[in-house]
Amino acid sequence: MAMSKDAAVQILSLCNLVLVFKYFMTVILQGGRRTRAPEDGFQPSALKKEANEALLSGADAEQKTESEKFEFSVEKRWQRIVMNDLENVLIGIVMIWISFFVSDDYLVTAICAILFTLARVLHTVCYIFALFPWRAFCWMFGVLSTLTLAINIVYGAFKS
Repeated sequence: MAMSKDAAVQILSLCNLVLVFKYFMTVILQGGRRTRAPEDGFQPSALKKEANEALLSGADAEQKTESEKFEFSVEKRWQRIVMNDLENVLIGIVMIWISFFVSDDYLVTAICAILFTLARVLHTVCYIFALFPWRAFCWMFGVLSTLTLAINIVYGAFKS
């Protein structure tokens, strides 16, 4: 079963658009949840609440368990979401387009691009809502899609 080059370009372009849009939305949403520069004139209310809670609970620090001492704040969660995108989305987009240009198996490239895009969108949703182990599964499917694209590139490069 083959796929036309035009259909592949359309699918890859849509996946690319979704990934870029998702990345910028994540960065924008993170901006409202992180410590701002003093000249910005405001701090997000979630951070103010966390700071107040930290001040109030500071006296009990010795009585906290290990899991209570490790606090994964809203700001840290969003920093990790953005960093995870920076670590994975760019390489995925690059691999998608290299696979398209090197391999003439457009179906494999399109399937991997769709799976990678879905995996990355769902990974972000799972990260936002702290859904484990689903977040790890989504990350794994994204990595497996990227590895499959890499294999498709090598196959296309050596195919006679």
